[in-house]
Amino acid sequence: MMMTELMLMLLKIAGVLFLIYSYVLPGRWHAEFCYYALRYTKLYKVFGEKQSKDVFAVQQRTSRAMLLDCDLFGHKSNSTYFREADMLRLSILLYVLGPVFRMRGKSYYAGLRTGTCLFRREIPLFRKYITQTKIVGWDHESLYVAVRFVLPGTKGKEDKLACMHMCSYVFKDGYKTVPPEEILDLCELDVASVKDKAVNYGAKAFNFLKMEDINYGFPDVTPRKPVKF
Repeated sequence: MMMTELMLMLLKIAGVLFLIYSYVLPGRWHAEFCYYALRYTKLYKVFGEKQSKDVFAVQQRTSRAMLLDCDLFGHKSNSTYFREADMLRLSILLYVLGPVFRMRGKSYYAGLRTGTCLFRREIPLFRKYITQTKIVGWDHESLYVAVRFVLPGTKGKEDKLACMHMCSYVFKDGYKTVPPEEILDLCELDVASVKDKAVNYGAKAFNFLKMEDINYGFPDVTPRKPVKF
């Protein structure tokens, strides 16, 4: 009887530990990558996924800085921003540009060209934060995607920007480089009305001195409460 109770207790502890640390288990990154890839391509009908009609659509989700995300000082480690941004970028690309990756007889793919993070504030251990991801612009060669990590304000305080991640993608059809605007046209997105705005954002995307001061069209995390940069 004692042995049975001990085994049950150990199983409960193991279950709790699994839930806490499952996001850093070996193979988790690859499993999540395959999940998004299948969800928006092969299994999009099963999941009921519909393509965004807005090229500047924003995906937002809430997360928390867990123990294994943090360094010895109790802050979210810099490397984890890039790891998290991997999936956020993949999700927004497939959500907006999904149809082009489902085309038969074509081998379109997006290659990451450059990426950087501008860190403004630390995210403390167990602190809740919000990520917002969107396409912010393009030029003749690259498509720009931004992810921002925001600390939501508490007790009436304003939201604060913790980190801004910016990256650029190049589209390929085999070995041939395909202009981003051509990819957007294949997805039947209305880019004509926002082309000037998009190119303008693209030109500013990697201006490191001003990157934190540009909103890039992100909505406020909390209604009527602007994000402090």
